Amino acid sequence: MRKLLVTLVIALLLGAASIWVMQSDSGYILLSFNNTTVEMTVWVGILLYLTLTVLGVWLLLLFKWLGDVGGLRRWWALRRSKQHVSKTAQGLILFADHDWKQASTMLLSGADGSSMPDVNLLFAARAAAENNQIDQARMLLEQLKVGHPKAKLLADKALAEMLILEEQFHKAVQLLQPIAASKPGDRGILRLLADTYYLMGDWSSLQKLLHDLNYYKAINPSNMKALELDVYANLLSDFIPDPEFT
Repeated sequence: MRKLLVTLVIALLLGAASIWVMQSDSGYILLSFNNTTVEMTVWVGILLYLTLTVLGVWLLLLFKWLGDVGGLRRWWALRRSKQHVSKTAQGLILFADHDWKQASTMLLSGADGSSMPDVNLLFAARAAAENNQIDQARMLLEQLKVGHPKAKLLADKALAEMLILEEQFHKAVQLLQPIAASKPGDRGILRLLADTYYLMGDWSSLQKLLHDLNYYKAINPSNMKALELDVYANLLSDFIPDPEFT
């Protein structure tokens, strides 16, 4: 604080001294070009020269900064990135609020410049499916798989959920079984497969899946016990005794 006050006092003294010197009769400069004549004191000329020099240097530095990688292009990229991040955040908030149409639109608009475009596409597809735009959702999932191969598993899970919602259980099983065979420890796939078998009433297939569900802890213990009781109860109700043994 003390240094700031000292600097301020010195600046005021220098300013006052400069004004006094400029007001004194210390010669003048005369510039003439064609019919135009400019006359000024030496001190005004010096001040004008210094001002133009500082302005010129500042402009040179500005143009250098604008042409540099970290200049205008970087500023513009950061600005666009912030806009896309904002759109992604708004889209996820709308998704959580079950505003499916606006969520899908907002997430898609922020996908191109997003740092996680796969997340944008995935949630946009889910929002479209919840809004009964099934064709749009499938198109987005295909776009996700083509553009982001590492997100293929997430896209297949989302597609399986849509097939289950549409009650296309056999197609869901055809999609899920190969994934379960290649990734037996994926709890999400196991749960989806269990849900599909349950809705189909395929108790035999679900009974075979119980071991993996329990081993990989895909379902919490209380729900697992309830599921086991449900499966075996339905198997017993479907059991038809052989007349030869009765």
